[in-house]
Amino acid sequence: NPLDWVVVADVPSGQNIQGVFFMHTLMISTENYAALEGCYHAYIDGDDEFPGMLMSTGTEDYFDSAYYFNAGEYHLPDSGFTHLNASNVTVQLSAFRFHEMDPIQFSDGFQFVWRNGDATDAAGIKCLVDQGGSARGSPSQTQVTSYSWVYTWDD
Repeated sequence: NPLDWVVVADVPSGQNIQGVFFMHTLMISTENYAALEGCYHAYIDGDDEFPGMLMSTGTEDYFDSAYYFNAGEYHLPDSGFTHLNASNVTVQLSAFRFHEMDPIQFSDGFQFVWRNGDATDAAGIKCLVDQGGSARGSPSQTQVTSYSWVYTWDD
């Protein structure tokens, strides 16, 4: 649903588990590009207070791109925008990101979330509104397929 949070990786805290978040892929099918306003947030070591660690100010930013992936498909060593099929009624796209050069380590739980679209506060600031605010664009129902690669080991 528009402005819903999607958990793409979840390792519970309090389990004596350490680890590294290594890779994430995202594929979406939606009605328009407003879903790309969604920001990524990471909650590390039991920190569950919003906004956690802000990982991007838009979906394409996280995948090392900008402006709704307007430069087209690309494949870099650590990220890529691998598929786009856009029409007047549907936008389908996929992207990937490896954290080989910037691993995200945790020692007491980890959660990585993406938002379908985003909202701004009264000052127009995006990515820092958990509930309420003004939607950016018109995010719509979005089908999300996600894959995350997390290495874990006992403490």
